Amino acid sequence: MARVIARKSGAHKSESTSIEFRKDPGTGLYRKIEHDIRSNHLEHKTKKTGKPRISETWYELGDENNWEFKFDVTGMNGKPHTIYFKQKVE
Repeated sequence: MARVIARKSGAHKSESTSIEFRKDPGTGLYRKIEHDIRSNHLEHKTKKTGKPRISETWYELGDENNWEFKFDVTGMNGKPHTIYFKQKVE
């Protein structure tokens, strides 16, 4: 027989923000897009809530000495890569 596990109310739920960058084909610059995410850990479900927030500022690729956002990704060859973004100075 299954045993009941006592939990605090809402302990299995969390909220976070997802950040992505989308490239503009005309300028080659990037816009930051933020999504609010709601997770239910007991059911292993996530859901985007609300509308995405698109920044008005442009971003460009940076380097390890000059960046505001950093993403560690795995490339097509299976090796890790780091992508850096910095706000474009006009």
